[in-house]
Amino acid sequence: MINTRIGTQNIGGYYHFTEEGSLIEGAKEILKLGSDILKVSLTLNTYKELNQDKTVNSLVDIAKIKQFHTVFSMPFKYYILWAHTPHINGKELDNQVLDDTYHQMYELTKYLLTTFNDSHKVFLLGNWEGDWLIRDSQDYDLYKNYDEERINHFTEIMKIRQKAVEDARKNINHHHIMVGHYVEVNLVLGAKDRNLNRVVNKVLPNIIVDLVSYSSYDALYPLRLTEALDYIEQNANFTDYFNQLFDKLVFIGEMDSMCEYTQKGYVFHQNSYLPFKNAIYSALNWGVPFVLYWELYSNVKDQYFCLIDESGKKNDVYYILKNIIGKLLFLNIVHVITFSQKIKYTDLSHLAHWCEMTFKEVLETFIKYYKIDEKSNIFQKKILKISHFLDQNNEQDILEYLIKNRINLSLNLIENMNDVFDIKK
Repeated sequence: MINTRIGTQNIGGYYHFTEEGSLIEGAKEILKLGSDILKVSLTLNTYKELNQDKTVNSLVDIAKIKQFHTVFSMPFKYYILWAHTPHINGKELDNQVLDDTYHQMYELTKYLLTTFNDSHKVFLLGNWEGDWLIRDSQDYDLYKNYDEERINHFTEIMKIRQKAVEDARKNINHHHIMVGHYVEVNLVLGAKDRNLNRVVNKVLPNIIVDLVSYSSYDALYPLRLTEALDYIEQNANFTDYFNQLFDKLVFIGEMDSMCEYTQKGYVFHQNSYLPFKNAIYSALNWGVPFVLYWELYSNVKDQYFCLIDESGKKNDVYYILKNIIGKLLFLNIVHVITFSQKIKYTDLSHLAHWCEMTFKEVLETFIKYYKIDEKSNIFQKKILKISHFLDQNNEQDILEYLIKNRINLSLNLIENMNDVFDIKK
């Protein structure tokens, strides 16, 4: 399965354009973008079209709702879910709280493992920005130290959530399906620069998790993404659950193109596309498995948190992301066709800058990078066929063709990647 690595999220959009509602409609739009990653919130009030049934009060009950089952059955490979258990933040911590947290995470994991068994899907269960979540109010003071009692509470809750997911994985018979647990951090540089009490330095060192997500606004302007990711990795303790799937176990859970944290809150930088692209390339070069843009539809009226605005217009960032996804798809497919194996994350990281090239230039650089002999069978039988396809089509048609075939590959509608360019074995 190809990992596009680039995606967005469909959480809390205040508009949609069809009767399907924002959850299903948004998922379909993300497929059109070309991404194989869907990030949503496992809550009822985030999506207006969902039945606000008060008897549906657990994570597994919500996951069973028709609309969620529909998007979980779409041709996405990776699902990243905000899965908040009751009392995920606060100070109250007794056996009842821990038992309820464990039960909800265990039953959700069990449901996903059994319902989507043999689907080759990956579900990641986690939280919204932990450094805001841990606060006792809407307190966004960037220089305030956390209450020790709240840090201890959050630490124990994260431990029991991880244990529940691991226990379900051990106890439930399953094949070709993975369910993991992640913790998201968001105020990393305050810990690194000033030694402030934050999730990254006060919670992560005391727990073991499958992955860590980084909502990365504090490291985008100026760009300090690499050192922030290094700092997270140094403080975290990981299971080996995803070691065969990912080279790195920290991913970008949120980023945008124009938001900068300042002492007075945050400010917007409109049309700052070069720094934004540099941030994406920096993340890819570091080796993150995912970079997720906030977000598809805006969750805040009259602000710029979106790829598609309330009039239905796709902005420049949408097309930047779609182009990057297309180039990554092309690199993945060509590598499999050429070498009969998936491209390594380390190689893909080195190739991030290729996203600025045309498809023809990417292919030419691919040949040079891997030192493919033009007289070899690989070149004569495979590379020339791909080159001929590129010569016959324009950039936009190639992009749309690759995205269409990304979905077909996911659905097993074509036999193998050679068929993308009609290459005979």
